[in-house]
Amino acid sequence: MPILEIFVHDGCLSQQSAVQLAHEVRQALPSWHIEIRQADSERARTLELIALPAFVLNGKVLLVGTPSIEWLLHTLQEQERRADARLEEPSG
Repeated sequence: MPILEIFVHDGCLSQQSAVQLAHEVRQALPSWHIEIRQADSERARTLELIALPAFVLNGKVLLVGTPSIEWLLHTLQEQERRADARLEEPSG
């Protein structure tokens, strides 16, 4: 299952936008696991995030900042297609 983590900071002006994006992604991609995480978490420190909001896809920083929903959905769907294609490749 693909995992998208969205790191935010309480009180940040972009927090509400990031939470709204998470809601829209959940509606568009119900099979994905979407998590909103606080910037002061151990996970954020492990990833060495220095700017927020940060979008982390399957453990790798995808982007920092607030993308458009169209860009985000397109990017996530493309990642999903690539993963599906790798699963369908014949082993040899």
